[in-house]
Amino acid sequence: MRYTLLLATILFSASAFLLPLSASAGQHNTGGNDDLIIEIKQGVVRPITLAVANFNSKNVQVAKQLDKIVRNNLRLSGHMTALKAKDMPNQPFRNEQIIYPAWRKSAAEYLIFGEITRDRRNKYQMNISVADILSGKIRDSKIFKFNGRYTRDFGHYISDYVYKVITGLDGSFSTKIAYVKRTQSRGKRFYKLIIADADGAREKVIVSSDEPLSSPAWSPDSKKITYVSFENGRSNIFIQDIVSGRRQLITDFKGINSAPAWSPDGKTLAVVLSQGANADIYLIDIKSGNYKRVTRHKDIDTEPSWSKDGSKVIFTSDRTGRPQIYEYDLDGAKIKRLIKNNSYSASAHYTHNDEEVIMINVLEGKYSVIMYNLASKKVTRISKTSLDDSPSVSPDGNRVIYSTKSGRRNVLAIASVDLGNSVFLNSVRGDVTSVAWSPFIFKFSF
Repeated sequence: MRYTLLLATILFSASAFLLPLSASAGQHNTGGNDDLIIEIKQGVVRPITLAVANFNSKNVQVAKQLDKIVRNNLRLSGHMTALKAKDMPNQPFRNEQIIYPAWRKSAAEYLIFGEITRDRRNKYQMNISVADILSGKIRDSKIFKFNGRYTRDFGHYISDYVYKVITGLDGSFSTKIAYVKRTQSRGKRFYKLIIADADGAREKVIVSSDEPLSSPAWSPDSKKITYVSFENGRSNIFIQDIVSGRRQLITDFKGINSAPAWSPDGKTLAVVLSQGANADIYLIDIKSGNYKRVTRHKDIDTEPSWSKDGSKVIFTSDRTGRPQIYEYDLDGAKIKRLIKNNSYSASAHYTHNDEEVIMINVLEGKYSVIMYNLASKKVTRISKTSLDDSPSVSPDGNRVIYSTKSGRRNVLAIASVDLGNSVFLNSVRGDVTSVAWSPFIFKFSF
């Protein structure tokens, strides 16, 4: 959540921390000891244009479902645009059917095609290929077998395959997202903690409440979610087992219990507790319940997030008068501010390699998702929207999902970190906040 909204959620007055969106809000001091380099490069890298030919199969329903899933996933990658069927020279499903001279006159750079068959045991087999139009050669081809009961899962799987073949990067289409959806009926608000596929399909309600829910976070094995609930009249932190439905109360201290974040080994939660005083960062051993305070400051420290190697925790603090990002080194017990001479930074997360940090920053008078390189100290604006909130990085580090304003509602959008192309997740409808991307659920080897 944006820092000021989080303060309101944990029963603080947000008015003292609200940063006005004025022309000066996006300006940065470039003199003195400034270490901030702004590099706004939205859309510098051109998206790849590809064509997904209709998959051939006697089972038309399965073929159409897979075709739709793959097209939509590759669109949501932000790295690719799909050619419309009317702009395709033909609809091949075998290599010998490709008319390369005709395809070179189209805008497509790659062609994905395939054929699906079914055996007597009602098991499916798919022969899928990726053709390089310019070279006139097959880039890669694979035969996969799948159970028809898991067609949607298989669609995500082959989307990861195609993405890997074309870009050389791991895909994250077979992962999940978690988010809080707010609804209203007869003047009263209701809250649902929901998990869904990375494309927003197959929503499943994990928790329902007529009191606020917030701050979902996935365990490293993707089997549990921790979150904050106000169902007991004040904030509590719970861990929910997704499969069994069992949950564990983690904190019920007086005052603030908020913003849980899993350590990479899954044994510890970084949380925000006030213990009846100021909000600070604590580390809680999940098994024993023992906790350790790691920040001590008269102002508010919140929104902790771990580095992937488990050696550092970054967090938001207003100790300089405005929300900024700080990094706590667990080994040396040292705290340093990450970005200097900027007006507002919050909701930070390390990327998959600990080389960059994704966060919300005010640029050009807009709350936007940005990426901060820890070595070069360059800031790259990722989102093309404004009033952005609660960014979460995909496990491959290639994309960011976040909440943003669309009219009066909060909706979900996905942006690629290198192109900065924001795509709305239209399959998720309603007023949505507090989104979190899961780790990898399956390990693929293509």
